[in-house]
Amino acid sequence: MKFSFLGGFLALCFGLTAQSQVVISEISALNTYTLLDYEEDDSDWIEIVNQGGQTINLLGWSLSDSPSNPRLWSFPERELAPGGRVVVFASGKDGVFGDQSEIHTNFRLDSKGETLYLTPPSGSAFSSSSFTYPLQRAGYTYGLHPNRSGLFYLDTPTPGQANQSIEILTGILDEIVISPAGGLHEGPVTIEINATDPIAQVYFTTDYSDPTPGQSMVYSAPFEVTSTQVIRAAAFRSGYVPSPIATRNYLIDPDEKLKTLPLLTFTMDPEDLMGETGIRGTDGEGNPNAIKRGPAWERPVAIQYTDFDHPENSFSINGGIRMHGNDSQRVGGKPSFRLYFRDEYGPNNLEQLFIPESDYQKFDALVIRGGHQDNRNPFIQDELSRRLFKDMGQASSV
Repeated sequence: MKFSFLGGFLALCFGLTAQSQVVISEISALNTYTLLDYEEDDSDWIEIVNQGGQTINLLGWSLSDSPSNPRLWSFPERELAPGGRVVVFASGKDGVFGDQSEIHTNFRLDSKGETLYLTPPSGSAFSSSSFTYPLQRAGYTYGLHPNRSGLFYLDTPTPGQANQSIEILTGILDEIVISPAGGLHEGPVTIEINATDPIAQVYFTTDYSDPTPGQSMVYSAPFEVTSTQVIRAAAFRSGYVPSPIATRNYLIDPDEKLKTLPLLTFTMDPEDLMGETGIRGTDGEGNPNAIKRGPAWERPVAIQYTDFDHPENSFSINGGIRMHGNDSQRVGGKPSFRLYFRDEYGPNNLEQLFIPESDYQKFDALVIRGGHQDNRNPFIQDELSRRLFKDMGQASSV
């Protein structure tokens, strides 16, 4: 579900005392394009609700994630009607932007969990309140449940609207372990999948799709893989946020020609790639999605790098993927991609990729070029240009 921030307020009356009527109702510490700010960034956000019966001016109120500095950031003038809600972007940008409707704090949220502090102006009749949240997971928010008292994970982000959640989610499942590691293997491989929660049920797929209860295969015992195969698995339990999807790509006795160079593989749901909303698909009017831009056209992907000569350099990591290029994306052949590494996918940097003679060994994004600039023989002219630029001390791709 997508939302556009209009800076308005919705009226929903509750009736608490003045001392506790302004509270934090929902937070998103891993915003995945549910709500974009004026720069089209998926910044974290905090929703404040007025649960009382009188209009409150937030000027002088403060938000903070530091117990030693509860007035780390202060609200600008903004009236909050009874039942009204205001969304504050915890982006670190600090200011009021976007026709004065967007409020941004000078701090960001920690997806691993922390405590937030909402403090009224000095001398006010209102009391301070705190909001403690645990580890967060992309696609979910945390806040007041519409049908229960207390704080829970929410499966439907609703910035600026009344909180919603189909389930009562009290916990979060850890990532599962698929063994052995993906990559090159000689002969059949026995696959074992383990979840840290003994009650959780593991589902897996072999068709690249996301594992889903009721649609995917149930894992009950180790099984054998005899040919090259992709395994994707996740753990599920009622009342818990599912585990992240784990992906392993097993290369069983590959052709010797395949081993002459390192192998980079991408695994993603087919609909995210070629579906109507896929990054290489076409929309309902037949327009190519590949030339569309922005965070809305980024999809999750599992990345595996296999170095046949130096297995110690091989790695697997989750990230985001977009198309790269302009007119070249309209034609066939090998496409170009951009890869992004952020908290919502896993590590926010790639540090395992070893590039000889490079000054950079830590990346938050990569461009994987298909060589459309010279479709006759891009691996000669492009490589010559890159080496000349590097030898002259200029920035160069590798």
